[in-house]
Formats: sequence, C-alpha cells, structure tokens
Amino acid sequence: ARTNGMWVDSLSNESRLNSLGQEVKLTLSYDSEQIRANGGLTLQPQRKRFHQRYNGETRDTTLRHADFRPMANIRWRAKGMNVRLDYTGYTSQPSAEMLLAFRNTTDPLAIREGNPNLKPTFNNLFGLEWEHERLGLTLRLNYQTALNDFAEEMKLDRKTGARHYKQVNINGNNSLSTNMAWYKQMGLWNLGLDCSMSWRHEVLLNDDATATEVNKSITKMREGEMALHCGFVPKWGDITMGARWQPRFSHNDDTQTRTQNHDFVFNLNAMADLPYNLELSTDASCYLHRGTMTNSDADQWLWNMALAWSFLREKQATVTLSWNDILNRRQSLHRNASATGFSESYNPVIKSYVLLSFSYQLNIKKKENRG
Repeated sequence: ARTNGMWVDSLSNESRLNSLGQEVKLTLSYDSEQIRANGGLTLQPQRKRFHQRYNGETRDTTLRHADFRPMANIRWRAKGMNVRLDYTGYTSQPSAEMLLAFRNTTDPLAIREGNPNLKPTFNNLFGLEWEHERLGLTLRLNYQTALNDFAEEMKLDRKTGARHYKQVNINGNNSLSTNMAWYKQMGLWNLGLDCSMSWRHEVLLNDDATATEVNKSITKMREGEMALHCGFVPKWGDITMGARWQPRFSHNDDTQTRTQNHDFVFNLNAMADLPYNLELSTDASCYLHRGTMTNSDADQWLWNMALAWSFLREKQATVTLSWNDILNRRQSLHRNASATGFSESYNPVIKSYVLLSFSYQLNIKKKENRG
C-alpha cells in the first residue's frame, strides 16, 4: 500500500500475546434447613507480554496484574417464602490494542491511539430476590456499577477534520432494575402480571481537539415494561390473551436532547378441536409505536388463521390450509429514538398469502430381540 508517497508493507504488521498466570481460590459454605450461604474469592495473578509491529515500528510491553473475583450469596427459606441475596465482582482488563501506544493512521480521518496508562475495570453486581410460593409473587432488585470503566474519547481536529480516538477510564456508569412477577392458576384460568423498571446512567466523552478538557456527555435513561397475560384452557381448546406496554425515556445533558417512546402490543391466540380430526387455530396481534420521531405509519395489525386435518391410524399425517396476514397490514418499518441518535430501518416483506402444506410424522420402533 502507498501512504504519503511511501510504500508500506502491511503484511509485515503483526501482534503477539504471551500470557502466564495462576489461580488461587478460597471458598466457604454453610448449609442448614433454613439458610444456605456460599462465598469465595478467586485471585488470578498474571503476566502478559505484548509484541506488536506496525508500519516499521516495534513495541514490547510487559504487564503484570491480578484479577479479583469475589462472590457471595445467601438464601433463606421459611414458611413458603424464599429470600436470596447475591453479590459478584470481577475485573476486566484492557486489551492489547487499548494499551499499546501505536497511532493507527490507516484511515486519516479516524486516527486511533493506544493508552498504556489505562487501568482495569472492576464491576460490581448486587441482586436481591423475594419469592412467595403460595401467592405466586416474586420481587427482584438488581444494581450494577463499574469502577474505572472503559470509554472512547474522541477529539476533533477542526483544521484537518480528523477524529482522534483513544480509550480512557471513566466513572459514573451504573444501572438499577426492579421487577415484580405474579402468576396464578385458578381452575381453567391462568393469570399473570409482569412489571419491570430500569434506570441507567451512561457517561461518554466527546469534544474537539482544541479544548483543554474533554467534555462528559451524560445520558440518563428510564425504561419500563408492563405485561398482562390471561389464558383459558377448556377441554375443547385453548385461548390466550396478552397486552404489553413499554415506555422509554432518555435525556442527554450535553445536547439537551429528550426522547420519550411508548410501545403497545396486544395479542390473541385461540385453538379449537373440531369433529372429524379437524383443528382450527387463529392468532391476531396489534403493534403501536408512539413518541419521538414516530407516527402511525409504523403500526402493524396482523391476523392469521389455519385449518388442519390429521388422518391415518395414528394421525401422523396432517394437511394444513393457512391464510396469513388476512388484513394485508404487515409492516417491516422499525424506528428507534434515543438521546444519542435516531434510526429507521425497512425490509421488504411478504404480505397476505395462502399456504397449503403437508406433514408426516415418521415413527420407527426398534424390534425387541426375543431369545
């Protein structure tokens, strides 16, 4: 390849990693009728040697580090209730490309450089769960945070238009999520309710090359979901109905961009056994998307129906006549809006059509040898 009037042998570029490590693990456990507890710490001291040659330059770097993996969980069970508390921590080491101080100028408008001062990331995950068996109710709480998380720093050179990228450490990325699930069976009816909510705090770096300090771009997001399930299972068939609502909100402090989106999904599935080994099934669904940068042209209404006939001695042969997308309303338009960007995608789809199919179940039984 020719770069700035000079020939560069790109085939001579190489990267090599040699790693040597050990693992030391300490575990503790306690078990009784009501309480079960486990804990431990895993220590992994390692030595890594990076060798890389790029455009005639050679780098040899030796890195010594130790990965920590603490964990603990405790479970308490009494009177039909379960309570569980979990903790997990682990170290994430930067890759060789993040550490080696090479300037990758393959793309002159997107220059990437390593950071030998990059620190490892330590992740913490906490979980709490409460379950009541008789009520069919479960509550969950999860929290995750990262210390010295990896982030890509981008600086723009206004004179050349080139963007300079480098991995740096940053703090402030964390998330919290809650969930409530309820399920109950009453005779021929099955009822279920699932509600969840999550909060995320994400930090990015972005500024121009002439600034003395890199600006933090903080995005706060809230996402939720509420799903309702209702099922009826008589002897002659099955009827299931469901509804789902998913609200999403985001706010970026740097650009002062706010978005709010709501997704609504309704569905119905039914199946009935008819005389003469016939089975009639149908399903209908409705998808609505409302909020920032959306309108009703992405709504989707679907209705399908099928009639199946099983025959032969063991009903292993089936002929099915189905009518798909009866309303001719199938869509493949997807929009997504967040505080960091907007996207829209479309793929061609087959709309309303009729399909006749045949299936045969082949059962082969091995004969027993009788001596």
